[in-house]
Amino acid sequence: MIVRPWEKGDTVRVDLQEGQKYIPSLIDMNADLSELSAIGHVFTFQEDDTILGVIGVEPMWSGRANTWALLSKFCGKHFISIHKICAMIIDDLGYRRYEATVDIDFKAGHRWVKMLGFEPEGYMKAYRPDGEDMILYARVK
Repeated sequence: MIVRPWEKGDTVRVDLQEGQKYIPSLIDMNADLSELSAIGHVFTFQEDDTILGVIGVEPMWSGRANTWALLSKFCGKHFISIHKICAMIIDDLGYRRYEATVDIDFKAGHRWVKMLGFEPEGYMKAYRPDGEDMILYARVK
């Protein structure tokens, strides 16, 4: 597995895990993330020709950033490495507060953000564009 800066086309090549299959119906998977990639805030995990995932950290304002991950159904055997690298990225970028949202029923997502040191902060009723609920998590240094 390699980790590299995101490049145009990476996001649409992620064969999303079951818990994230709905995402392309809500967001533009062709969105240009070049600016975030250029400042070291979006990364692609790849093995051979398979995109295992794309993760990003989007600055909101000084000291605060939103984190997200799109993971492939094929990332399983690499998940420990992906987790360690994501934890390092979060530590190295130096924001005071990181936020993440997780779908209410996405148990693996809740487990992972907690492993990354995030704590639940609130129930976000009808938060998604399709009206589904999410939980807001934060990791504060």
